[in-house]
Amino acid sequence: MLAAAGAEDGSVVAAGRRTIESVSAADTIMDALDVAAHEQESEQEYQAAVRAAQQSAAAAATGKKAAAAVPKRPPSNPLMLGLSADAYVLRSVSSVRANDLEQALLLLPFGDALRLLQWICGWLRQGSQVGADMV
Repeated sequence: MLAAAGAEDGSVVAAGRRTIESVSAADTIMDALDVAAHEQESEQEYQAAVRAAQQSAAAAATGKKAAAAVPKRPPSNPLMLGLSADAYVLRSVSSVRANDLEQALLLLPFGDALRLLQWICGWLRQGSQVGADMV
């Protein structure tokens, strides 16, 4: 934080400026987080339906009730370009220019910043080339 020019009361302002590019980059990151979260929810619902169908099939094999049909996998979001959710978020973050990235991250709402940190932790656990992709 820097002291505001001409401010006698010692007030502070954020270092850097909000530009159209940094606001656009923050929007891109937020959109990617939302799309990836929706895709993950959809995948979790599908996995739960598959488990329920498997349990139903096991119960039908023992003669208790009829087997349920295995559900079809929901179509993936075309915005994700066939990427996994984590690869899509990483691609979106790495597409932000380096000089706009800091301001874009500062513009993220707190909840989105926390979600992004969760993705970053996952990338580090997987050994993704986060540093190479982010530059």
